[in-house]
Amino acid sequence: MIRKDFPDLQWLKKQIEAEQFKKTGWPNVVIHAIGKREYRPDIKGTLSLFMNMRGESRCGVGKGLVRIEPGYFFLTNQYQPYTLEIENTHTETFNIHFGEKLVSEVFAGLEHSPEQLTDNPQIEHSAGIAFYNRLYPKDDRFKSLMAAIYCHSRQGWQNALLLEEQLTEVLVYLLSMHQTITRQVHKLVAVKKSTQVEVYKRLCLSLNYLHSYYSEEISLDDLARIACLSKFHYLRMFKAVFGLSPYQFLLTLRLEKARELLKHSQLPVTEISTVLGFQNSSSFSRLFHQRFGYAPVHYRMENTSRKIAILVN
Repeated sequence: MIRKDFPDLQWLKKQIEAEQFKKTGWPNVVIHAIGKREYRPDIKGTLSLFMNMRGESRCGVGKGLVRIEPGYFFLTNQYQPYTLEIENTHTETFNIHFGEKLVSEVFAGLEHSPEQLTDNPQIEHSAGIAFYNRLYPKDDRFKSLMAAIYCHSRQGWQNALLLEEQLTEVLVYLLSMHQTITRQVHKLVAVKKSTQVEVYKRLCLSLNYLHSYYSEEISLDDLARIACLSKFHYLRMFKAVFGLSPYQFLLTLRLEKARELLKHSQLPVTEISTVLGFQNSSSFSRLFHQRFGYAPVHYRMENTSRKIAILVN
């Protein structure tokens, strides 16, 4: 089902405590809410995908909450307590809670051979998949999958068959993404196989921190402490997994955010550089030009010209 609001928090928690959902399994639920302030702590849900079409929310498991901006999504696993917080009434939330039955059947279908599935249509998935609790960038494939579901939500469609087909495609995508990450984790050098996953989880904590506080002053000591690793070990492992040093990753985040602000806001260049944590506007302009081939002012002018051309045509 697609809902335009969040279910009552106390009712939801009572259903979970009474284990009523366990008898029939969690249903597929898409929550497409606009202009809602929410604080929903410690909910033991099903496999859930949190994202926003505009604005931001904060979500997390354990102690820390991660800022989720429109270019990313965040995952939590089945029965893993999560907290969701939405402060801005301009936020357009688009969260997906996958039905337990669908998750089990899709993953079983991907795990077993056609012969096994033919002989035993009710065969179950042998082991639960634990997705990493981190922010994931929305690539073109993901955006395409979400666009179809979003379009139907905007049009007010409530077709359970169509939604289940679309969510199946999303689950296939998520599993493929997870398998790619798993292969990367297993390539970690100088780390025992038994500790590779643990190291990656710790690195993800620092990754989420970078996404949440990219506009603030961040030190290597901060990141290593969050990951519970020595600075040398943290630096080497971060670059091995993500292909960038923490500084390069932080700089990329800031420049991408600057590009969004130049395209979609009227903030002066000097203010953008200050808001995003650059040392000064000259340093910001130089780094922006190195990355995108335009000075910030020229980039804004170019995008303004394109918008005008589209409107005229």
